Amino acid sequence: MNELPVWQKLGCTEQNYWSAVEKSIIDSGCNDKRLSSFMQKLKEKKPVYIAAIGGSVTEGAGAEEDKDYTKGYASQFVQKLGALYPETEITFNGAGLSGTPALLGILRYEKDIVIPYNKNPDLLIVEFAVNGSGSEQADKYAFEGLIRRVLSTSAETCVVALYADAKSYKNSQPLIDPVAEYYKIPRISIQNVVENPEFGIVEDKFFWDYVHPHTCGHTFMADCLVKLMQIAAGRERCEENTSIPAKPLCSTDISSIVPVLRNCDVKSLEAGSFNGTDENTQSLKKGGTEFPANWHHVPGSQNNESLKFSVECRYLLFIYKVHGNWLPQKFGSAEVYIDGKLFKTFNGGENSAGAWNNCVNEILINEEKSSLHTVEVKMADGDADKGFTILAMGYVK
Repeated sequence: MNELPVWQKLGCTEQNYWSAVEKSIIDSGCNDKRLSSFMQKLKEKKPVYIAAIGGSVTEGAGAEEDKDYTKGYASQFVQKLGALYPETEITFNGAGLSGTPALLGILRYEKDIVIPYNKNPDLLIVEFAVNGSGSEQADKYAFEGLIRRVLSTSAETCVVALYADAKSYKNSQPLIDPVAEYYKIPRISIQNVVENPEFGIVEDKFFWDYVHPHTCGHTFMADCLVKLMQIAAGRERCEENTSIPAKPLCSTDISSIVPVLRNCDVKSLEAGSFNGTDENTQSLKKGGTEFPANWHHVPGSQNNESLKFSVECRYLLFIYKVHGNWLPQKFGSAEVYIDGKLFKTFNGGENSAGAWNNCVNEILINEEKSSLHTVEVKMADGDADKGFTILAMGYVK
């Protein structure tokens, strides 16, 4: 039996399908020298490196009823592009991580995209529209920080902003799109066309659940990206230098964020009782775990010696794990003190419903000027025998 074409799976006509694909493109990057250079490499059969960073949609969730992440939009896009340029060697890195926003993406960029291949990508797809919290700090500022960091550290990387859609809630496209427009990068909105009745796409056919597309939804997203490349390929080569705005759009610039490493650059760091390594951190669909080098207070320990360090910064990001509810270990709460004062108590899960070893991001310090701060993390009273894992930290000087 012949498989139905993707537009029939989505409940629309072929004409409406391809019209939606074209209309999804907000900005085709006609003045983007980086995109033009990327297309030239494809035409000249030069090896290219494509990466995609984002949340679970980028990881491929929902594809083949969530059983085959390689049918996700990013993988399908690279396969389709490879078919158009069969003599070009394409290296692909799908760096999606479920449940994570741009605030975590900026800390993952070098670690998960640059370092594994020892180079910046020629094309980077950024998809962080559906995991936002709706706040400027967590969404807009972080999205700009990532975009500005990538453009500033590589003169070649073309960045494409992709706004995935969410069935049961509005995404953060209105908040982050002004950033993409400010940096004049190509932009694609899936929300603009899936939610527009003009194109006849049936949401229940597009989505596998409340946010993740079925395989046909992922195919649609891939076709939108391919269309962008085809438009760029049909233009004359852009020779104009792509300039980066001298000043950031947002008042808080975190593009220079530095990770605090396990064997770290913060020389005053004392791990205390957080000297273990948690091997049950968030798993990736493609295999492995995220943030395997972490600071872990081991369950069963009666030691409650604090993790302490001093750092000169104006911004400090703290990422911890919410323990998976299927695991037998007991996880508790940790208190974070900034300059000797209790900032907040963070619950590490204690087998709570809905926890899946997922990452949680918290901004501990956000100031206009840099100054010396002391940071202390210790288990809350009564929780010294329970676990807690600090996955990562990052600061801006």
